[in-house]
Amino acid sequence: LLAQRAQLRYDTLYGDAMEEIRDGEKELADGWLEYRTERADAEKELADAYQELLEKDPGNTNLEESLAYLYARQGDLPHSAATYRKLTERNPYDQKLLENFITVLVSGNYLEEAELALERLKTDFPDNTTAEELEKKLAAAWEEQEGRRQEEPPEDAPLNEGDAA
Repeated sequence: LLAQRAQLRYDTLYGDAMEEIRDGEKELADGWLEYRTERADAEKELADAYQELLEKDPGNTNLEESLAYLYARQGDLPHSAATYRKLTERNPYDQKLLENFITVLVSGNYLEEAELALERLKTDFPDNTTAEELEKKLAAAWEEQEGRRQEEPPEDAPLNEGDAA
């Protein structure tokens, strides 16, 4: 009987402690979500400010590069890639811009364009130290894409056996 009471007391204390942990995790998660939302809002305001400044000074490479980076941070890879594309066309001798462009292309799964840009990097900057790392990232992205393709059923395949009739 004493052991049962001790076990019941332990179970009660354990349950209370676990509930406090869950409540604490929820508060932490809520705080993290609030922080991320505020940060996203601030980044959106910053992107708007960069756009406004670029309207006044359209050739400002530093502003455009900051905007491309910000787009990438926000997960807006199409806009980031488009901005880096313009920048690398206007500044063909800027190795860092080209490296950042390739990184965004790989992240956005624009692999064919990333391959071309990587070849350009190796040709135009033969002494660069990042081409090998970028090549590995690109190869991994190709492998991942191929793995997804193999998992997908053929377009003409029925969804299940009942659909075949």
